[in-house]
Amino acid sequence: MSDPITTSAAPELLVEGQRLDQPTFHALYQAMPPATRAQLIDGVVHMPCPVGDAHSRAHVHVIVWLGYYAENTPAVEVLDNATRRASRWRIIAPSSPTIPPSAEP
Repeated sequence: MSDPITTSAAPELLVEGQRLDQPTFHALYQAMPPATRAQLIDGVVHMPCPVGDAHSRAHVHVIVWLGYYAENTPAVEVLDNATRRASRWRIIAPSSPTIPPSAEP
C-alpha cells in the first residue's frame, strides 16, 4: 500500500483536505498571505473559517479565566493562538493552549 502523504511536487498553495508532510506544509504555509490560518493534523491540511464576533467575545472570557488559572497554578503557561508542532504529521494552532513549560517541543 502506498503512503498517501505528499512529499514532493506539492501545489503552490495550501488546500483544505490536502495530505502533506510537515516540511512541505510548513514551506507552503510560510508562502501564504499573512491572514491565512491552517493546521496540519495527522498529515491532513485543515483551514478553519474566520471567526465572528460571538466567538471573539467568548474567547476573551476564556483567556481571562486561563490567565487567572495560570497565575494561581505553578508551572502552567497560557498561550494565545500559538502554533505548535506536535509531531511530524501534526501542526496545530489551538485558540488557547495551556501547557506546562516542560512540554515545550
